[in-house]
Amino acid sequence: MIYLNIDNNKVHLKGKLTIIKIWAVLLMLVSCNHNKKSAGEPLTLADTVLYPYAPVYTSGFQTGKSSYSKIVLQIWKEFETGDVRHLGNYFADSMVMIFPDQYTSGKKELVLADFQKRRNIFLDVQCYVDAWIPEYVPDRKEDVVFIWGRQDGTTISGTRVYKNLHEIWRFDTFGKIKRMEQYITHPF
Repeated sequence: MIYLNIDNNKVHLKGKLTIIKIWAVLLMLVSCNHNKKSAGEPLTLADTVLYPYAPVYTSGFQTGKSSYSKIVLQIWKEFETGDVRHLGNYFADSMVMIFPDQYTSGKKELVLADFQKRRNIFLDVQCYVDAWIPEYVPDRKEDVVFIWGRQDGTTISGTRVYKNLHEIWRFDTFGKIKRMEQYITHPF
């Protein structure tokens, strides 16, 4: 039996067995933490925000491969210097390139030839990269590189063209580019 004696604002429990049981229960509660994180592992909290839309593509991004960002940056550099045709080893055999004014899909030789035509209208191009992010999408098993930047160029006819760009580069499971989508905003 447990006796509780309240005397001068003090609580007294009587019975040695009860104290041992209380300590045993407390010890089990403290030591039975199944969700314990390893040292250095970040604490993740459940997202409790109720969003007005559900994502069609995904909301589960993870950090992707930085080597894919380097490939995209190399393509930007080659576009700037003038020759993108020799970059074929970065692309899948069949691919898609979507520009605001053109959709090209098919064998990489055809798509890269169209890409080169886009570059050939310029005498010079200067690219400025604002940011890039390599991401991995686990539920689609896809690597993606997002890049934001600007292109400032002069066409063969002497017209200056300045564009703010956002591009999405998608890689297949072999690390080859299978799709690129470009979005343009006009400078303000």
